[in-house]
Amino acid sequence: PSGGEDSSDGEHRYVAARARGGSLIVGAKPKAALQQRSHSHSSHVPAEVDKWTVPSQQPLWSEELDKSWAEVSLLLRKPITTEQDMLYTVAASEAGLMYIDQMNVIAKNLNVLRGALTRWLLPYDNNTRIDNQCSTPHSVVENMPPEFKGKLTERQVHYLVAGANGVRKLVRIKIADDNDLEQARSAVKATDDFFKILYSIAQDGKISAFELLKSGGMQ
Repeated sequence: PSGGEDSSDGEHRYVAARARGGSLIVGAKPKAALQQRSHSHSSHVPAEVDKWTVPSQQPLWSEELDKSWAEVSLLLRKPITTEQDMLYTVAASEAGLMYIDQMNVIAKNLNVLRGALTRWLLPYDNNTRIDNQCSTPHSVVENMPPEFKGKLTERQVHYLVAGANGVRKLVRIKIADDNDLEQARSAVKATDDFFKILYSIAQDGKISAFELLKSGGMQ
């Protein structure tokens, strides 16, 4: 400030500059003035913003994620409408991959095709509806082929039956031969891969996986 200028005159010049839209800050307490401008700006940020978009970045729900979800949603037997549905699907896909890999080991140990093992676990014929293909440990043990007897424990039978039913409950694919089993594995793996990516993106965006799924896949 020059000779006779007091703080009140400086304040008046600051107010006049602000009224003209100027950015020059003159007069007393420039730090306070900057703080006031910062507070004024933040108070005008809209309360409702797109919470799925990080500023200066792309939306969390991407086109690639949308395409993957379109594929997976067609494979699933039951649609996901709640978070519990999603958690079940995630767990079932992980268990399904483990089951199919275990099937490969058991079929090799029994020296049989996986298709033969599958048809025993999940009987299927022309009269069987795809959505009704299931079995119970009791029925499986009763119909055990002679070449399997004495080679599988009761615990293994229960695991195989539960695993087969779980995969059939998860994806829209009948399981009657080796090719079907490969298709089922591809469907289960696509589901598992999608949710791993979904969880990773949601974690980076600091939201829940189900919130992210709702923002794009369930609209």
